[in-house]
Amino acid sequence: LDVRLPVTVTLSADFNAETVKPGDPVQVIVDSGTGRRTLLGISVVDKSVLALGQSRLHLADVFAELERRFLEPQAEVHEGGGGDPGPGGPPMPGGGRGGPIADGDFGFEAPRTRGALDTLREAGLVIVASKGITVPEGAVVDWWMRGAEDVAAGPPAPGPADGGGAQPSTPIRVRQYFPETWVWEPLRLTDEGGLATLELTAPDSITGWKLAVVGTVPAGPSGAGSSAGGIAFGEADLTVFQDFFVDPSLPYSVTRGEVFPVKVDIFNYAEGEQTVDLSLAESQGFEITGGSSLSVTVPPGSASAVHFEIRPTGLGSFPLAITARGSSFSDAVERQVLVVPEGRPVEEVTNGVIEADKTAAPDVSAPEGAVPGSFRALLNITASPVAQTLSGV
Repeated sequence: LDVRLPVTVTLSADFNAETVKPGDPVQVIVDSGTGRRTLLGISVVDKSVLALGQSRLHLADVFAELERRFLEPQAEVHEGGGGDPGPGGPPMPGGGRGGPIADGDFGFEAPRTRGALDTLREAGLVIVASKGITVPEGAVVDWWMRGAEDVAAGPPAPGPADGGGAQPSTPIRVRQYFPETWVWEPLRLTDEGGLATLELTAPDSITGWKLAVVGTVPAGPSGAGSSAGGIAFGEADLTVFQDFFVDPSLPYSVTRGEVFPVKVDIFNYAEGEQTVDLSLAESQGFEITGGSSLSVTVPPGSASAVHFEIRPTGLGSFPLAITARGSSFSDAVERQVLVVPEGRPVEEVTNGVIEADKTAAPDVSAPEGAVPGSFRALLNITASPVAQTLSGV
């Protein structure tokens, strides 16, 4: 149901900049447009959170999606993997076996993958596909092409005397503030002229933010030029961004004792290639089972990923800090890892009544076989059975 309120007041709300870096100062400037004191409700929310609500399918969307998937022409191709391709290497799309690499300068054939189009052409079939449907064909194996390019290019040029491409050890600002809702002020009064300014610091999330302002204006004196009151709305957008940053992908929780890889994405939107040295800091909550330092080269306008293996040893929330020093840029990020106990959760509820002028001693001992460190006891006291029922509503 689309509800539209009659708006009789024009409200202006904006940031002092369109794009800022994490940690930069930010101003939110609101003008109620009334010249009078106005009550404002101000929120700044991560756009990705708003997108989650908009992406939920309603019943009509579900039927539309089913119709798109099952009634429109589709093609599904499965390429075989492994096995012996036969004498002479895998077939080429035009027939025959793997072709020479680099115009035959190396005197041997390049291995190729086998696609569905290769099989159909070998059978003498002519392929006709619907618009937008592509039948995949084989290609030279990617690692083989890279090896040929390395041979043709020769050995790499010698690097700096210190042997590293990263910046010297200079202090790096650690990004560790990642809210979903940045600002929530439901009761904000403007000054006598209807103006309000918020002095903020940009969060550390690389994302877009949506500013929403709603203002309620009382009617002015009868006969005044600005006597009309009402409800006013205002919106604005802000982007927090930097050319180089790292982003660890973490689950909601991990189980103590289990080894799991921490995936770290490295994004390089700068114009030049970055040779990046990454390091994972030690923590009391986990041990690093693999290496704590890695190096990767990220092309301009691209992204790469690395993995650190850790084994959680404690229970609770622990910091996971990653530092990345690139050839021209650096970044550091700290996230929280929630470690939960192994085993399966078991809950026991005990109810009782404490009469006036009497005491009660409930049994809060850990049951037999409880995982060490996982036991918790919660005490909830209500004034009456009715209050206890309402507490769950």
